[in-house]
Amino acid sequence: MYNGTYDMRPNKEELIQAYVWKAETVENVSLYRVQIDKIFGIRIEKRVMKYLNDWSLGGNGYHPRTKEITLFFSREFASEEEWKVWAKQFPWKLSEISQRTGKVKKVWR
Repeated sequence: MYNGTYDMRPNKEELIQAYVWKAETVENVSLYRVQIDKIFGIRIEKRVMKYLNDWSLGGNGYHPRTKEITLFFSREFASEEEWKVWAKQFPWKLSEISQRTGKVKKVWR
């Protein structure tokens, strides 16, 4: 039953923004880097860390005023197909950045 109020605050996990780019390719092995922005709270950070446990943590950042956490990861993929399979099942919105132009070339999800 409607009680006259709605919770208009967005789900903190829905705010997550992820950006990925191909850093380099050596002997058909591609190194991808992913930046996860707008992580609010330890619970969400732990969920992201658990999901990306097979990636190498490359760094992190914290904004003290907004309490926003940013995480950086990297991982090698043996083929472009392996990368696409992983990107399609990523649980948050994932924007792929073009290595050549720096613009968004594909948005997954």
